[in-house]
Amino acid sequence: MAGLGVAAIAFASAQATHASDVTTSNPPSHIFQINVAKGTLGALRADAQASSYIAYWHVPDYIGRLESSSKVEMLWSKSIKPGDAWATATLKNAGSTVVTQLRFAGLFRTTHNDRRGTKLSIFLSHWPTHGPPRPVYLAGKKVETNVAVNGFVFAFGLDDRLAAVSLADPANFSATRCVIPSVCISKIR
Repeated sequence: MAGLGVAAIAFASAQATHASDVTTSNPPSHIFQINVAKGTLGALRADAQASSYIAYWHVPDYIGRLESSSKVEMLWSKSIKPGDAWATATLKNAGSTVVTQLRFAGLFRTTHNDRRGTKLSIFLSHWPTHGPPRPVYLAGKKVETNVAVNGFVFAFGLDDRLAAVSLADPANFSATRCVIPSVCISKIR
């Protein structure tokens, strides 16, 4: 399986080198369980091989540099518009197949029954060990509010409803990094 994942990444990288090469996909229809204690989104975790993401979400719609010239990201999107992204996975470096951070805006549920659409105030009451809510700004404009719980960052849209989740290894963890894929990616294009 790992060999298949590496081959798929190499093939997709060779094929999708420009934004115009983006294909499209739909987010999985099943709900991914977030286990904060175990650091998992379904069976996915940070510091995992990209092949595990491909097994879950299929070949990415785009692989390349999206937000940084030093990082390579895999992108899954509902259309060819970057603003329709529903997931990204950041690779450790250009020669690596290890994912160091994921962002997901598909269907998910926490062990406290929080899911997309949960109000920020309700979410905070479920997680007494949460970090402070932190606004995230892109180009001087507030785009989301993030709350850290262990290695996860939960992102709330401007309506203060849960919209996406991020999981990162400790070296790449940031509660102030943009998390909602459709917001983060659309702002850079």
